[in-house]
Formats: sequence, C-alpha cells, structure tokens
Amino acid sequence: MTVATTAEVSYTQSNAVTSNLLCLMGQFPIRVECWGKLAEASKTIQVETPVIVTGSLRVFEDNTFRIIASSIQPVAPGLNLNLACVVGRAGGDPQTRFFDPEKSVSKFRLAMKRKAEVTDWVNVEFWDRTAEICTDYVCKGSLVGINGELKIETWNDKTTGEPRSKPVIKGDKLHLLGGNNKAEQRQSVAA
Repeated sequence: MTVATTAEVSYTQSNAVTSNLLCLMGQFPIRVECWGKLAEASKTIQVETPVIVTGSLRVFEDNTFRIIASSIQPVAPGLNLNLACVVGRAGGDPQTRFFDPEKSVSKFRLAMKRKAEVTDWVNVEFWDRTAEICTDYVCKGSLVGINGELKIETWNDKTTGEPRSKPVIKGDKLHLLGGNNKAEQRQSVAA
C-alpha cells in the first residue's frame, strides 16, 4: 500500500487521538484508521510512502471498508506485500463451481466477531484443490482460519450504472479450527 493523503488527526470527546489515512492498494483506495500513539505517529508519514499496515478489517453493510491499524511500517519503495490472515465462522455452506476437472472455485461469507454485539462480514474465495477441501469440510458455522490476500472486486451496478466495489479475501491456506464442520456432522449422523 502507498499513502495517498496526509493523516487527518482528530480528538474524541474523551481526548482520545484518532487519525485517518487514505492509502492506495494498486488503484483502489483503502481507509486506514489509527488510534492513540499510532495516530500521532501517522502524522509524520509522507504522501507516496509505501507502508505495511497490520490491523483488523472492518466491512460495513454497504461494502465500504477500512482497516483499523495496530501498526503502520514504512517500507522500501517497490516492496509489495499483500497478506490477509483472518479467523471466523462460515456464514453459509460454500458455493462451489467446477470449470473443468482441474479448475474450481469455492466462495462463502465469513463472520468475524469484533465485539459481542458487532460482527464484520467478508467474502472469501478459494481455488482448485483448496476449493474442493472447502466443499468437503466447511459448512455454515464452521470455525476456520484463512491466509491469503486482499483483493478488490469492482463492477458497475446494473440498475444505476454506478461503479461498485467490495473486498474479497482470496485464500491460499485454509485452517479447519473445529466446530460444526461436515466431518463432525457425518460422524454424528452415523452414530
């Protein structure tokens, strides 16, 4: 990611410091929110500086999103790193499409609890062999860990013609963490 604007720093009613940066991942803008000392430090990051942002992804109902940063590290120009690691529960059974014997894609929504009353949802996709594993072992409610990369899907709205976008995690690795997977359901039916 590259910083596109200087940090807009503000103070809440309880004197907590917050800042917002606009960063670019390729051509796509991503809002990065910082708090406390990190917000103060973000004021010193220059426009066009490449950075690595670590934090949690927050997705809103209108598919806008932001990263709540836990760290921002300036890096050498030309270094590109896109790594997403998330844990959550499958919001439904994966929808899998097969294109030929070697190509398939499996997609589902992942619920990530941030607080007891707040759940963030993100779309996830896996390809080929990992897509087949999703089909065999993941179902609604399965607890999974996903390593992959963040990508932005874009399209024009069919009714309004307005450009739209949504974040998607393209998974490379799937970790079955237990709780409500298809293998457990098969065992309970067989018993």
